Amino acid sequence: MMNNLWKKHGNELTRMTLEGKRRKRAREGLLLESVHESFFTNELIALDSKDVILSNSDIKRGIIFPEHMTSELAEETGIHLGDGCMRNERNYYSVKCNKKEEDYMIGFVILLYKRLYNLSLRLMRLPSVSGFESYSKGLSEFKHKVLGIPKGNKLGRLEVPEKILDSKNKKIYGAFIRGLFDTDGGVSIIKTKNNYSFVTITIKSEKLISQVKEMLKKLGIIASGGKWEVRVNGTVMLKKWLRDIGSNNPKNLRRLEGVCGRVV
Repeated sequence: MMNNLWKKHGNELTRMTLEGKRRKRAREGLLLESVHESFFTNELIALDSKDVILSNSDIKRGIIFPEHMTSELAEETGIHLGDGCMRNERNYYSVKCNKKEEDYMIGFVILLYKRLYNLSLRLMRLPSVSGFESYSKGLSEFKHKVLGIPKGNKLGRLEVPEKILDSKNKKIYGAFIRGLFDTDGGVSIIKTKNNYSFVTITIKSEKLISQVKEMLKKLGIIASGGKWEVRVNGTVMLKKWLRDIGSNNPKNLRRLEGVCGRVV
């Protein structure tokens, strides 16, 4: 009897089950968002650069620094923690991404550094990566002294800067996560009958990953994953990610928009 019913109505029963799960997940997300709504007070976080020392080259180039935490600076900080490198030697700083993501570097990242710091950067093309390198005492000091980003090896040392957390601003939180996602994240699809899809961010820093999960929770996005991974899946959460966090990396954006119409 049950076998006959399943053969006759199996597809409809599956659809109803999935729809029920989506409604439940939507309610959970809305509850999370409403619980944390009072948390977001949109603080204006000033950035004091008076102790940042400029080199003669910095002065000649007319380097500037943001006076407040903004969504653009938060996104650039996420990009730095994802694909950036900052060393003491000669005040070296670079951002390099996969060669296949060169359009992201040209069309967004380099322009972002111009707007934030008045840096005119040239694209560097290597066999497997594209990006830029810069030698700036001022930029290095601003990032280290003002934003609190560590120099040298990033492994296990990264965390969300306090200036971002203290902003308690949805746009700033979302922008920081977007910068991480566009550099150390992606959209994965597991080929099944219903194409199981999910967003991931993978970074070897347990504290940073834990903080990002907490930020997502406050934004009403349910995340899972191990100590080095953020994972978000399901129609409701992926569509919310697309709407509230999004992507400025064309590769990620295409995949995200593509799966949002067919994820389970």
